[in-house]
Amino acid sequence: MIAFREAGIKLRYLNEGVFRRVFKISGCPLVVKFPLEGEIADGVQHSISEVARIKRLSRVKDFHPHIPQVFYHDKKNGVLVMRYYAKMEDRRAVELLGKVVQKLVSKIVGVRMSDIHTDNVREASGRLVFIDLGY
Repeated sequence: MIAFREAGIKLRYLNEGVFRRVFKISGCPLVVKFPLEGEIADGVQHSISEVARIKRLSRVKDFHPHIPQVFYHDKKNGVLVMRYYAKMEDRRAVELLGKVVQKLVSKIVGVRMSDIHTDNVREASGRLVFIDLGY
């Protein structure tokens, strides 16, 4: 993080998870993920795992629009620079996830599921259930 500041790059804190802290680069559609202090080994491994998963998912052409762009990955320090994606409301997230599910189900199983949205999705014992598959 110090190197970014020394280079004159202004960072705005966004959020943090279990392993990393996320900052948005001011005036630029990019974020930087830094491992948390004291959890450095786990944060570094978490970044390595994330990049590996992104690479594996990139093998599926239909999944390209749904995975984040990684512009820089420092394996040694666990720093990632990725495109910034704005947070969205839960209802909109479910609808967009539904479109991804529709695409994958159609491709893998050959079944069309075109009516996935918050009114047609429920939870049962920690599982997601599609309650209306009429369309």
